[in-house]
Amino acid sequence: MRCWGYAGGPRRVPSPEELAKARECVGMELVHFDAENFTVLFERPGVRVDLGAIGKGFALEIAAELLRDAGVTSALIHGGTSSVCAIGSPPGKAFWKMAIEHPNADVLEHERLVAVAKLRYESFSVSAGWGKAFEKDGVSYGHVLDPRCGRPAQNALLAAVSLPGGTASDA
Repeated sequence: MRCWGYAGGPRRVPSPEELAKARECVGMELVHFDAENFTVLFERPGVRVDLGAIGKGFALEIAAELLRDAGVTSALIHGGTSSVCAIGSPPGKAFWKMAIEHPNADVLEHERLVAVAKLRYESFSVSAGWGKAFEKDGVSYGHVLDPRCGRPAQNALLAAVSLPGGTASDA
């Protein structure tokens, strides 16, 4: 994420050498957790933990837990354009309804709605490469990276998932 400028820096296409160096610092096998001492050790310099992919879902999960503990039985917590947590359903309705829109702004209005997710006691997350993207030499580079090569995923349109918890659905 840092190499591409998606985490604190100008967005840019890294050189093959920069990308190779960054990829040497990626992977959970490089992170060692000592549960007894509550410490984390990284295998080499440059390794970091980035919770950006799950942070919002985790926060919504905690907020929903607090609301449920306070006796709230019907609520929809929205964490921006990509993460939602449903507690129960709206009064008099069976589900909360979340529209899933086509990520391409050029799609005709009557084709924008791809699907409707029906939520009740679950979290919902959507991700698309266009959310944080930049263009260089006519090529669009989105923030959804392919872990196999460290480059932005190509030809991926949209992913949407609902699960019991926000952390898991964001992941």
